[in-house]
Amino acid sequence: PAGRLPAGPGGTKVGLDDFLAAGHGVDDLLALATTELRPAPGADEPAALPYRETLAGLVWDRPVGDGTVPVALTNFRARIVAQVVEDDGTEQHRLFEIEGTLGHRTRRLRLPAAVFGPMNWPTEHLGANAVTYAGMGIRDHARVAIQVLSGDVPELTVYTHLGWREIDATWVYLHGGGAIGPDGPVQGVETRLDGALARYVLPDPPTGAALQAAVRASLRLLDLGPDRLTVPLLTATYRAVLGPTDFSLHLAGPTGVFKSELAALVAQHFGPAMDSRNLPGSWTSTGNSLEALAFAAKDAVFVVDDFAPTGSSGDVLRLHRDADRLLRAQGNSSARQRMRADTSLRPPKPPRGLILSTGEDVPRGQSLRARILVLEVEPGDLDTTCLSTCQAAASAGLMAAAMAGFIRSIAGRHGEIQADLRLEVARLRREATSSRAHRRTPDIVANLAIGIERFLAFAESVNAITAAERIALAERCWRALGAAAASQAAYQAASEPTARFLELLAAAISAGRAHVADEDGGVPPNPGAWGWRRETQGSAGFEREAWRAGRERVGWLVEDALFLDPDAAFSVAQSMGRDTDDPLAIQPRTLRARLHQRGLLVSVEDDRQRLTIRRVLGGKRRAVLHLAASVLDGPAQPSHLTQRARGDAGDGSVSWAGRDNVPSRPAHDVARAEHGQPAAGPIGPVGPFGEGMETSDRAVAVPWDPFAGDPNEPDEGISTWTA
Repeated sequence: PAGRLPAGPGGTKVGLDDFLAAGHGVDDLLALATTELRPAPGADEPAALPYRETLAGLVWDRPVGDGTVPVALTNFRARIVAQVVEDDGTEQHRLFEIEGTLGHRTRRLRLPAAVFGPMNWPTEHLGANAVTYAGMGIRDHARVAIQVLSGDVPELTVYTHLGWREIDATWVYLHGGGAIGPDGPVQGVETRLDGALARYVLPDPPTGAALQAAVRASLRLLDLGPDRLTVPLLTATYRAVLGPTDFSLHLAGPTGVFKSELAALVAQHFGPAMDSRNLPGSWTSTGNSLEALAFAAKDAVFVVDDFAPTGSSGDVLRLHRDADRLLRAQGNSSARQRMRADTSLRPPKPPRGLILSTGEDVPRGQSLRARILVLEVEPGDLDTTCLSTCQAAASAGLMAAAMAGFIRSIAGRHGEIQADLRLEVARLRREATSSRAHRRTPDIVANLAIGIERFLAFAESVNAITAAERIALAERCWRALGAAAASQAAYQAASEPTARFLELLAAAISAGRAHVADEDGGVPPNPGAWGWRRETQGSAGFEREAWRAGRERVGWLVEDALFLDPDAAFSVAQSMGRDTDDPLAIQPRTLRARLHQRGLLVSVEDDRQRLTIRRVLGGKRRAVLHLAASVLDGPAQPSHLTQRARGDAGDGSVSWAGRDNVPSRPAHDVARAEHGQPAAGPIGPVGPFGEGMETSDRAVAVPWDPFAGDPNEPDEGISTWTA
C-alpha cells in the first residue's frame, strides 16, 4: 500500500538501504509516499494539512495505519477573514476578524490575537450550542484548522486616535470618519474610535460660499456672552488642532447657566453629534477611563462635564483626586507609568489634546489651578437667543465644517507649524507677561493667542472676513485674554497654601477651637477676637464674668506681634480643613518656607538660618513663627494677597489694556520699590520685561514678583534655610 516499502522475497521486511541497494531510485521512493507528503501533480508545495470544513463543522483527517480517520473538532465553522493592527500612536495591537457559522446563523466577530489561541471564545460569541469537542489536543487542532483553512489573510492598519499622523510621508488629521489631508478627504485611511470618541466625525472640507458661511458661524460664538468667557473658548478650539498643549480650561458656575451647552458648542467643532447630552467625558467616569479618552483625543478638545463634588467626604475627595490626576497629567504632559504582566514597562499615555472641563466647583490646589484657566459663567452671561442660533448651526454641521476647512488649510504646512510653534509661543509669552500672573498664565495666554491668530488669518484668506475685521477681532481677543488672565489671579490666590493656612487658622479661632494667649499665657487684649469666650461662673450671689479660652493654644500675642506655635497652628488648621473637605495640601516645613517667601515672617534667625525664632512665652523658651497680628484680621488673608486677587491695578481695573495701552509705571514696579528692589527691565506691550529677558524660545525670564512662585518649581533664596 502507498506509504510503505514493498516486502522482499518471502515477505521479509525491507529497509530503506535494501530498497536503494536493489536499484530503486528517488523517484521510485517518492512514488510510494503518502498523499500527505507527496506534492500534488504540477504543484511546488505540499498539499494542505488534513483539515476540512463540513456543514457539520471542522474535521481533522487523522492519519492512522494505512489511511486516515475523520475526527470531528467542532460543530461550527470559522474563518479568519481579516487581521487588523490597531495603532494608537504608541502601541500596536493585533486583532482577528472572524466569521463564524453555527448551523444557519453566521456572525462576524473581532478578537485580540492573544484571545484566539486558547479557543475559549466560541461559546461567548457563538452561543452555548457552539462546541469544541473533548480530546487530547483537539483545541490545538481546531485552532490550526481555522488558521490554515483561512488561507492568506489580508492585513489592515486601523488608527484608534484622533489628530495628526504622518502616513506615507504626508501629514493627515485623523477623525472618526477617516482622515483629512492637504487635498481634503484621504482615501484608504481607516480609523476606529470606540465609545464616546465615536462622535468625533468631521465632514468633508467645504469650499467657496459654504466655507465662508461655516467660518462666520464659528465666529458667532464670540457674540454669545462677555469676551472674557467666549474668546478663550473659541481660541482654545482652534489652538487644540495646532499641536500639543500643557493646560486646560474649566467652565465654573452654578447650575442653570448653560455651562454644558457652551462646552457642547466647542465640542461640536469636532463632530455635530456632540450636543450637551452627548459630551465625550464626564467626571462621574473612572479616572482610568478618562485618562484613556484624553490620550486618544489627540489634537482635539476633550470635554469632561459636570464637576460637582457631592456626597460623603470620601466621594468629594475622590472627585478632587481624579481631577487632580487628569488635569495635572495634562499640565505636565505626563502620565502614570504602568507595567505589563511580564513586568516590562508599558509606554506612558498622557493626555494629548486640550481638556475643557465644566462644573459647579473648581478643582483644588494652587499648583493645579496654575495649569488651568478658570472661566466663570454667571447667571445672565449668555444671550439665549444667540445660543439657540449657534446650537442650530452646530447641529447642522457648520462648526465642524469650519474646523474641517481650517484643518485642510494647515495640513500641508503641519511640519512647518510645529517648528514655528515654540518661537511663536515665546514671542507672545513675552507680550503676555504680567508680574502679578502666575508663571504659567502667560504661557496659557500665548498659546490661546496663537490659536486665534491662525484662525483669523484663515478666515481672511477664504474671504469670510475682511482685513480690517481681522485686525479688530485680533485686538478684541487679545484684550479679552488679558482680562481672563487677570481674573485667574483670584483663583490662584484663593488656593495659595499660606492664604489657606491663615484662613483656616482664623476660622478655628473664631469657632473657639483654638485661641491665642498673651505673653504670659493669660487673656490677651480684645480676647473675643482671639478665641476667648465670656462666660458666667459661680452660683447665686457669687456669679462673676470670666474669659474661657478655646480648646487649643496656637500662639501668643505681644503688642502687634503674633508668635505662632508651628506644630499646634498647623495641626489646628489641618483639622479645620479636613472638616470642610478641603485639607491643606502642603507639609509643615514647606508651609514655613512659603510664609517666608511671601514676606509674612516678620523676623527669622539669620545667624542660625532658621525660620523660627526663640522667645520666652508663657514662662518657657519656645521656637515660634513671628508674624504680624494683622494677618488674621478680617478675612484672614494678608493684604498683599487680597490686592493680587483684585487685579493688576488693585482698584478693580485691568492693567492689560492691550498692546497700544501701556501704563507709564506698572504696579509691580511700585511693589519692587516698596521691597527695596530696582525697577524691572524695558517696558513691553503689556508690561515691563524682567532683567535678563531673553529673546530666544528657550528661556524667558519672568519679571520680579515678591508673591509669585510655583510649589512645583525649585525655590530660590531659601535653599540653605531650615524651615
